[in-house]
Amino acid sequence: MFASFKFASFKTAALAAAFTLSAAPAAAGIVYVEFEDLPTTSLASTTTAGPLTFSLFATGGDGPIGFDTNCGNPGVHACNGDTDLIPLTNPDSNGVAGKVLIIQEPGSARPDDQASGGSLTLRYDLGPSTVFFTGFSGIDDTTFNAFGPDNSLIATLSMTNNSETGSVNFAPVAINLGDTIRFTLTSSGGLDRLQFLTPAQQEPVPAPAALGLLGLGFAAIGLRRRTRRD
Repeated sequence: MFASFKFASFKTAALAAAFTLSAAPAAAGIVYVEFEDLPTTSLASTTTAGPLTFSLFATGGDGPIGFDTNCGNPGVHACNGDTDLIPLTNPDSNGVAGKVLIIQEPGSARPDDQASGGSLTLRYDLGPSTVFFTGFSGIDDTTFNAFGPDNSLIATLSMTNNSETGSVNFAPVAINLGDTIRFTLTSSGGLDRLQFLTPAQQEPVPAPAALGLLGLGFAAIGLRRRTRRD
């Protein structure tokens, strides 16, 4: 009886352990940082899109600020004269729409983008521990250079005409909490539609170690049957 109880207990424990669930990542989600929450009359310090929050910094001007591309029509005096930040088509094929992130020109009415360019930096402050940066869009006659957390060049995006838009996609770049992404601009321009892959909800799957225990459980069952026959 004692041997039978011991084998039964081991069998139960092994089977239970075999179906212990471990986490495996499911398909990633996509989050677009499109700056729709930015103010247009005061400097911006943060932006949030879905579960992601970034702090904003700028050099070469007064600071980061939002510019609403819906404020006028191309070639028509509106939006403080910055019609070069309005896409020529709506919807735009590169995803530039609504508000874009710019560097505020010192001494100009807000919003007005810095004519001589500068840099825009986003610091990843809140969200999953790691996300993956995979693309961005821009507008106006400028060149964007994007640099990763290690200050290495990720991608370059160039436009040559007023109101011209462009986009670039690249292999995923890991961004951890506290990391920064920096964009340099050679002249005036707006940044939009940063694309990130985020971890999806975890899906349970049998743990490999538990599968080994399942084998031990079946071996115990076989030994118990042999003992009974003996």
